[in-house]
Amino acid sequence: MTILQVKREDRGRYICEASNGIGNKVSKAVLLEVSFAPTLSTKRPKVGQKEGYQAKLTCKSTSYPPASISFLHDKKELNNNEHYQIEYLGIGNGETEAVLTFNQVKKHHYGVYLCKAKNAFGNAETKLELFGKEVINFISFLPFMFISFSLFRFNSL
Repeated sequence: MTILQVKREDRGRYICEASNGIGNKVSKAVLLEVSFAPTLSTKRPKVGQKEGYQAKLTCKSTSYPPASISFLHDKKELNNNEHYQIEYLGIGNGETEAVLTFNQVKKHHYGVYLCKAKNAFGNAETKLELFGKEVINFISFLPFMFISFSLFRFNSL
């Protein structure tokens, strides 16, 4: 079997079987690994959160070999500290998810973050944004709300 112009979609397990009609057939499994540069994706490129609450910025890298992933803010690479943690989760099939968790958002955390992925075959980056958001406290509105219910009784004839 020959695969011309191998693409990353061609990676996976292949089984070769041989038989000549005499005796048992012989089979062998082969794993095809295809190396490629990372690509990045995110479900939520913009995340709003009020100060004092937890927030998470997430990006997912797909590559082989797996990429190293980093977060930057104001052109500085971030490392775990008392304000935030960075976690990496190997999902499989060349995918790694990186999560930047802010324990308690402070005003100076708001802004644009860069998620960067790099391996021997290339690199990629995507922008994420953490912005301020007000959380409405509905309890404080209760004195101003007036809800009226009326009960009607219908007599049948």
